[in-house]
Amino acid sequence: MSLPLRSASGGQVIGSTATIFLLLCVFVLAYRRATAARAENARLLLSSRDEAVTDPLTDSGDVADVWVNMLVRGRALVSVQGDTRLKAGDELLISAEERWHSRLEALFRQ
Repeated sequence: MSLPLRSASGGQVIGSTATIFLLLCVFVLAYRRATAARAENARLLLSSRDEAVTDPLTDSGDVADVWVNMLVRGRALVSVQGDTRLKAGDELLISAEERWHSRLEALFRQ
């Protein structure tokens, strides 16, 4: 005993086609966003590697042996981190190799 086959109505065919098309559009959108995110990640990785090997004092690969031991702003001790920015009037205690003394003195006299 077999079941009789019926053909789909025009509305069912249009609905199925529209659903498949919509799913294809969603996939294309997700794929494009993933590709753009992958490219952005690669760009940021290259940028961070360049920053990691470049000394901000000299813009060269010759990394400065300079440490900020203490930063006082106003009368408060500031915790120094990688993104800490100096402000006018800040007082610093810096340790540096002798070869950097003249550059640092010139930098902080400006």
